[in-house]
Amino acid sequence: MIKFIIFDIDGTLVDDEKVLSKNTKEVLKTLKDQGIKLGLASGRQIKQYHKQVSSWGSDLLFDMYVGLNGAELYDVYDKEYRSFYKLKINEIKEIVEIMAPFVKHEYYKHGDMIRYDDDITSFKNRKLDDCLPIDDIYDLKIDEIGKVLYHFDLNKAMEIERFIDVHINECHKDYHGFKTQPGYLEFSNIHTSKAVPMIYYANKHQVDMSEVMALGDTTNDNAMIEASGVGVCLKNGTDDTKKIADIITEYTNNEEGAYRFLKDYFK
Repeated sequence: MIKFIIFDIDGTLVDDEKVLSKNTKEVLKTLKDQGIKLGLASGRQIKQYHKQVSSWGSDLLFDMYVGLNGAELYDVYDKEYRSFYKLKINEIKEIVEIMAPFVKHEYYKHGDMIRYDDDITSFKNRKLDDCLPIDDIYDLKIDEIGKVLYHFDLNKAMEIERFIDVHINECHKDYHGFKTQPGYLEFSNIHTSKAVPMIYYANKHQVDMSEVMALGDTTNDNAMIEASGVGVCLKNGTDDTKKIADIITEYTNNEEGAYRFLKDYFK
């Protein structure tokens, strides 16, 4: 019996326009009414979840949030915040040096992450209170941080992803770089994954991992899909994620794939 379901958001729970369909909302409410715990796991920061979930409707309640692809956890009902495996300042500086040939030297500290964007103007225009420009990475006054995020045009991102695989992932043991969405690359501690807080939360609430279902669509979802009792990849998912999933949905995220799967699985 499934007692806890955790969802990736982009490419999984919402469509490509970031819309959560009415049908998906209804099936989530039904599962919640049946006593099943619901969680969200994405690259977003925990502080961004309130606005995200509120936009879906105040009557849609989740039990936990995993932020920064596993670097942080928030248990909604007992208000526990917990962080896991953050990058150290020396690792952040090393990552910046490695990426220097590919990027302008203009970074932004946004809460618990550092971001570089090819179109940095668009990021400035978000006017986030804690979005602070960093002229010199060596002046950054932090001890550790959840992740370093890069956004490039698609062709450039593919080129850099190959570079990362050869020059970092094959030879470095403390952190790694990976794709989270088309054009998005990020670095985090090698032990950081959505599975870590998912397992912590399940153990805390006495849910066996065989009673956990995880839905995702790409590489940063693999660990939680593999660790769960029932791992589900959306039809639009990447090949590596489909390979390790127990189930591949018949429909994509743009065809309400999560809703259709859940409706049939729990009928």
